[in-house]
Amino acid sequence: MALPHLYRSRTSAQQQKRLEDALVSSSKCKLPPRLRYRWPLALDLFVEVFRADQAGNVLSLFVSIIERTGNTFEQLLLGIRGIGTRDPENIEAVLSTQFNDFGLGARSAHFRPLLGHGIFTQDGAPWRFSRELLRPQFMETRFKSFAGIQEQIEKFILMVKSTSDDGVIDLQPLFFRLTLDITMAVLFGRQLDTIESQSNRDEAAFATAFDYAQHKLAQRGRLGSLYWLINGPTFRRSCRVVHEFVDAIVAVALKESNSLPSHSEPAERYVFLKALISETRDPRVLRDQLVNVLLAGRDTTACLLSWTL
Repeated sequence: MALPHLYRSRTSAQQQKRLEDALVSSSKCKLPPRLRYRWPLALDLFVEVFRADQAGNVLSLFVSIIERTGNTFEQLLLGIRGIGTRDPENIEAVLSTQFNDFGLGARSAHFRPLLGHGIFTQDGAPWRFSRELLRPQFMETRFKSFAGIQEQIEKFILMVKSTSDDGVIDLQPLFFRLTLDITMAVLFGRQLDTIESQSNRDEAAFATAFDYAQHKLAQRGRLGSLYWLINGPTFRRSCRVVHEFVDAIVAVALKESNSLPSHSEPAERYVFLKALISETRDPRVLRDQLVNVLLAGRDTTACLLSWTL
């Protein structure tokens, strides 16, 4: 199994290098400084990243790298070239002004076992379709979900007050519970209540599987084109648990939508899934897009809250 992956990795790297050389020539970019290593193939950085991940110190490690190299740098990790940047102009170019010049690279393969064919694993026309499908729902979510979000925030505050008897509390795991509860409520209209530890067995299994799967996705991403080294049975089983849990919710929502009168009264609370069903009734499309938004709403927001403090 390894040989085909290695061949594809080498071929992809050569194609990527030609594209990058063309972009550098046309835009007259300067080459970024290269991150220095002590061990061959940058194995010291590889070990350092995974140790920081285990210790929960990834942010501190990345900040230290930026302090050594500057806002933009080149790395050669296990022979795989990459560019890291926190320069606002570079980020704007990649995500907006020169969006068509860049692609996802291997990210689709990194994330597909969990995210399927959703907005974070797509390029080109499929990505534009997903954006147009999801954009109206995000506009609605902004002002129709406030009551549900407020309810979860109030539970979170009560949990913090009841847990911090000695004045010290680890907020990071609570932030991850909070954002999972909020995102599940907005997306599915379903209360997990992981903050209050009141989830049923299926919900608890889902939360555990989602935690494990998304953590492995991050590790696959750090391995670049060697992502396939992380594909063990526990990872695949966790992805399957997440899919089955979301599939069951989608099936119920599709069934309920069939029984609703064409001019039913508006619901008291906005539910992303129900609104999305008005745009598509394809169960696989619904599941993949929902899991993509769930990952963004939960993990990204929890990390931002944790790193801000």
